[in-house]
Order: sequence, then C-alpha cells, then structure tokens
Amino acid sequence: MKNNYIIIEEMRKELAECERKDRENDINGLLCQLVKFVLQKEYYFLLELIYPWEWIETGTISRAGLVVAKEPYTEGFLLVKTIPMEEILKNSISIVEEVSFNQKMAYIKEILNKIPVFD
Repeated sequence: MKNNYIIIEEMRKELAECERKDRENDINGLLCQLVKFVLQKEYYFLLELIYPWEWIETGTISRAGLVVAKEPYTEGFLLVKTIPMEEILKNSISIVEEVSFNQKMAYIKEILNKIPVFD
C-alpha cells in the first residue's frame, strides 16, 4: 500500500500535467480523486462543507457542497463557490461555470499542501 507521500507526489505530478494541458475533465477527475482520498483517510478537517438548511441536522455528506473558492462580494460579504459532494463522490462534476479551472487548481494545490505526509 502506498504511503501518503507517494500519493501526494503522484497527485502533484498529475496537477502539473492538468495545468499544462488545460483540460477541464482532467482537473475535475483529480479534484474528485483528492476529495475521496481525504475522506478515506478521515482528514475531514481539510474540507469545508456547507449544507442546505433542510439537511443541516442529518450530516449526510453527499448532500453537502464542497467550498472550493471564496471571492469578495459586497460590503464585507464573500461569494462562496461550491461543488456538490454528490457529484464529487460520483466522479461527475457538471458545474463548469460556477467554479473556474484556475479556482479548482488553486484549491487542489492548497489541500495537497495541508495533507499530513506521514500516517
């Protein structure tokens, strides 16, 4: 079984390749892979999730939205950009316009840098 260091390095190489090719499907696949890895390792502290009001009590992760980016909005408020966890868990990110390619890249880089290297 591969240790965290090897997996992280493989993801970094894949990220560099995604950046070079500039293909949306590749970055979406890597994002799904990264989030599933974080969930598998139970590094929940790395993920910021938001839930629709009706699902807050249940904690059902597939109903959450993964916060990928935040942008200044108005009067001190932030615009939160999310991707449905349901889509990530199914490896089928369909939202293209809300979260940009560069925002996904930045998010993956940030999370990769926060994953504990040694288990």
